[in-house]
Amino acid sequence: MSPGELIFIGFCSLAAINAIFFAVYIWFKRDRNIFPGILLSLFLVCIAFRIFKLFTNELQYYYDIRFNINTFFLLIPLFSLYGPILFLYIKAISIKGFQFRFIQLLHLVPFLLIFIVNIINQQNANLPSDNQRHYIIFCVEISVILIQFLIYLIISNNYFRGLKKKSITEKLPAEKAILNWIRNVIIIIRLSG
Repeated sequence: MSPGELIFIGFCSLAAINAIFFAVYIWFKRDRNIFPGILLSLFLVCIAFRIFKLFTNELQYYYDIRFNINTFFLLIPLFSLYGPILFLYIKAISIKGFQFRFIQLLHLVPFLLIFIVNIINQQNANLPSDNQRHYIIFCVEISVILIQFLIYLIISNNYFRGLKKKSITEKLPAEKAILNWIRNVIIIIRLSG
């Protein structure tokens, strides 16, 4: 294994540990409005799972370490939570007194559909890589997840622009810090997604 690959594995493990640490920290350090903290914690846990998956794929490749492939097969739906959690987080920090409503659970429908497809298709996860059905389902799932993420990025960006216009027209200087935070979160997610 080259030094570059060792550095990659080291950074992956450090990033996953940091994400889990901050998720736990944010989870327990909540203020009056608990929903933004919960959403940010969930987002960090999803990111940690994604990093852990990259890390374990590298270890399997180089050291022939066997992990339960079914577990990773069922982690794919977690990636479909990035967009909804991002959008709900932005709404939660931008609306004073944000209340979670039952209708907002509709944002989880793509996650549930992909999760159900994965459970149904789980029996094919252990088959050889030339299993065409498994490959097609995997490609469709990843395509749906990426398209959904792009849609949520666009929706989040448009929501941010609406907040920015409202802040300028109503001249609300107190909202500037929240707007800067939302802008930075969207930029970071765009760059990392």
